[in-house]
Amino acid sequence: MRVVLLVLLLVWPLAVAAGPWPRAAGERFVSLSAAGQTGSAWFEQGLGRGRWLVAEAQASRAGDWALALRLHRALPEQGSWRLAWSLGLSVAMPPSDLTIDLPPVWWPGRTEVTVTLRPVVAAQAGLSLGRGVGGRWPGWLAFDLVAEAGPQRKRLKADATLGLAPSDRWTLMLQAHARLGTGPPALALAPSVVWQARRGLRLQAGLHHDLRARKARLQLATWAEF
Repeated sequence: MRVVLLVLLLVWPLAVAAGPWPRAAGERFVSLSAAGQTGSAWFEQGLGRGRWLVAEAQASRAGDWALALRLHRALPEQGSWRLAWSLGLSVAMPPSDLTIDLPPVWWPGRTEVTVTLRPVVAAQAGLSLGRGVGGRWPGWLAFDLVAEAGPQRKRLKADATLGLAPSDRWTLMLQAHARLGTGPPALALAPSVVWQARRGLRLQAGLHHDLRARKARLQLATWAEF
């Protein structure tokens, strides 16, 4: 069981969602990843007493971006299962929401530019459930659910993660992502492999397969804890 806990502490932040395992006070985690035309960043700050902050950012070459900040809090243990809740706020900017209007020039040498920004702001509430997995290959199993609600956005995100460590330096992961909102539902599978380059630094490579669009893209990530 000590090996299982060690693997959980080292590997669970690679998941898209935070999971129910808190970081100790003062511990930090940073991850940078890229998939197709999209890049993202993930940051965690341990606050102690079962609390931690999560900040995430995402941007694409199309010009859209999103930011989110959440407070996570672990709940009392339920046997072998761990629970945690989260509350936060997200701000997103679709590419079509940035417009530049150039009115006629009324005076020589004078040009007026009007920039209209319409960010999408939403409150977030989440619940995480997870447990360690024993056996020949120790690892973990986690489920994360995040609901977003705002004047312009109502969305439900669900993530499931299974991680197994065949050795101290290698970890195998399989994730499933589901999204429900104003548009058509989305479902994706993301298998990946993780390699420990050195203490506190790991590299992840895998595929993100969109089951609805029937397209796959390469995912690369690096993360560090300190």
